[in-house]
Amino acid sequence: MTSSKKKIHLNIHNIECKSYIKYLALYLEEHLQWEPQIQHVNNKSVKNAGIINQLGHYLDFHMLKQLYYTVIYPYFNCLH
Repeated sequence: MTSSKKKIHLNIHNIECKSYIKYLALYLEEHLQWEPQIQHVNNKSVKNAGIINQLGHYLDFHMLKQLYYTVIYPYFNCLH
């Protein structure tokens, strides 16, 4: 039985080195530290909390709670 080996040639230019990447909604840092993920969650939650706070003048508590579980809670839930 003979096996034929195929040669693969890759011409890769300009590979960019990054300190972290986003993979499956999780920020992975090159030294496996949590800072980029924590910063991302913090930025998103602060922004969305501000929006919900402003909407508090127009919506009832039930709608605000629904918004919280839609736009803020998933960021904290993914850390488990």
